[in-house]
Amino acid sequence: MGLCHGFQLRPGNTKSGVESKPLVIQSFNDEKTQVQRKFGKKAFFRADSAYCKQDVIKALIEFGVQYTITAHDGTTHRKDLFQNVGMHWQPWIYSEEK
Repeated sequence: MGLCHGFQLRPGNTKSGVESKPLVIQSFNDEKTQVQRKFGKKAFFRADSAYCKQDVIKALIEFGVQYTITAHDGTTHRKDLFQNVGMHWQPWIYSEEK
């Protein structure tokens, strides 16, 4: 499948995701353009919430990479944002026809 996992060895007690943008740049810095990579549908990035940062997401978009990054309340503050505008999270409930 051509899977490639990127990693950086760093000093002990370094939090995951610190200086993660250079890892993204190193991983996807090749001759492909954003359009070629996006529509070629072969470049994917998956990461945990330590990588849920604006600079990482912007770099992925600039490179045309499809991505999935885990997010939680500590990184998104969605509960606070929803409450400020009067919205509440509603779980999706499938109907019988779906």
